[in-house]
Amino acid sequence: MKQNYFVIIFLSILFFSTGLFGQGQIPGNSFETWFTPISSVPSLVEPEGFVTSNVFGANPNLPGDYTTCTQSSDAAVGDSSAKLEVKGVAANMPQLISTGAYTSMGVGELKIPYTDRPDQFQVWLKGEMLNNDTAFVFVEMTRWDATAGAAVSIGESIIEFSGNNGTWTEFTQDFTYTAETDAPDSLVMQAIIFGPNANGTPGTESIGSTLYLDGLNLVSNSTGLFTPLMPEINVRLYPNPTSDIATFEVDENDVAELEQISIFAIDGRMVSSHAINGSKTQANVTGLPAGTYHYRISDKEGNIVNGGKLNIAH
Repeated sequence: MKQNYFVIIFLSILFFSTGLFGQGQIPGNSFETWFTPISSVPSLVEPEGFVTSNVFGANPNLPGDYTTCTQSSDAAVGDSSAKLEVKGVAANMPQLISTGAYTSMGVGELKIPYTDRPDQFQVWLKGEMLNNDTAFVFVEMTRWDATAGAAVSIGESIIEFSGNNGTWTEFTQDFTYTAETDAPDSLVMQAIIFGPNANGTPGTESIGSTLYLDGLNLVSNSTGLFTPLMPEINVRLYPNPTSDIATFEVDENDVAELEQISIFAIDGRMVSSHAINGSKTQANVTGLPAGTYHYRISDKEGNIVNGGKLNIAH
């Protein structure tokens, strides 16, 4: 597949052109926070939780402007979005935004931990693809195979964007899984612009082709609930499974922004809610039947900032 082949190309270029590799954590999914990940390269500005083709500008051996991903105030969700654009000398390099992180050593792992099996991938898109260019936005679920000694793909969802659409539109695409029960341990999300004859190799895209993206979500149709692709906050849930009290622990610095924890049955009914007043919130679940439940943590603006599964066993 074109996209999977490109992941290999991108990883290879990153490793050999920058000499940097590591592992990091991933926050948020709506491109609200941008930062300078490498202090020695102040011109490199990236969305938190992602690695983009801007990283090629960090290589002093590659002259020219490689800033192909920028923050835009034209947003579908929140106050900003990511703008991916083919321009100038960078037309001969990949135009890409990927889950990933920077560490003190530079570019980190592109996959992020993820263990659910969502039914659909949702993303808000707008933009213009020139001269039959096409943008692909996709999520691939993977699982480590100890026998093979490698990560294997167990599911994917691919959204294709072409033509000219200047209005924000929410795209939804089902996941296709290779097996009914295999659970992933990680995922990677990437958005890439390809030229009409790219065949997985960058360099044929038209200067001026532009893609805006925002609001990445994974949807479970069994509950009608969605989980942010990259949670905005870190949450520790214990014990899980539980028979009586479930404790949700968040960072003290996040408490002021948070509103409540909601617990839902498998059919999507909210069965309890709990106000967040400190770093630890306890939910008494003794009155709920044994089974699998979903929880969602919302902030004071009503945004879902984290979610997952809560197992009750009496």
